[in-house]
Amino acid sequence: MSKKNYFLFPVLSLLFSCASSSLIPYIPDETILRYPELDQRVSTVIGSPLVTYKIEKEYDLLVLNERSDYRICLYRGYIPRGVAVADGYLQNGSLRYNAPLGTYGGLTGRDSNDPPNYRALITAKSDSVFVFSDGCGENIELTTSVLRTRDSLSEDPEFVQELIYSGRIGDNIKLLYREYGGNVLRQAFTQELQYDISLSNILRFREVELEVIEATNQELVFRLFSHFNSIR
Repeated sequence: MSKKNYFLFPVLSLLFSCASSSLIPYIPDETILRYPELDQRVSTVIGSPLVTYKIEKEYDLLVLNERSDYRICLYRGYIPRGVAVADGYLQNGSLRYNAPLGTYGGLTGRDSNDPPNYRALITAKSDSVFVFSDGCGENIELTTSVLRTRDSLSEDPEFVQELIYSGRIGDNIKLLYREYGGNVLRQAFTQELQYDISLSNILRFREVELEVIEATNQELVFRLFSHFNSIR
């Protein structure tokens, strides 16, 4: 990296990524998802979950329907198609959203196709107009169409418990239990399970109870009687 770029990047970081000290924290809602429904005949294939208990955080989002490009101070920038996620409330009670921002051109040494390297902090100017600061004292209006919504970020669940079908060998049914989540302090955990269905076709693990209806090495047909409870 050249000296001029070494100087430039910390400056841009201050312009685009600093959070306001007066920002009121945003706390997303939690949504619990359970699959499948109880007392239903369900089938799954080897390697796929047969029982899932998932806790997701539900956020206020802006759906940005296309990439939009802007002049930012002496450079160029773009916000990709995707979502901007609420990260706090301003003092007037309106939401602030956080979206990826890519800079390029000028002395950045970056191309318009390079991945985003900063964050755009987006606020509402009106019900249909949204802006972000260019870091030079001006607010730039988003040129993409925007949709307000609420949804979870399924790629980053808060907590997941699931049983996965691992196949059948003779009369033995093999399952894999795993739990994981977005909390970096909690390590992912897995446990291999095996049941002899010649003794009983009712399988129990923790709070889960299910009935095996049919089983091959590729597919399991079952009925679920009870779900996981969270141990987060």
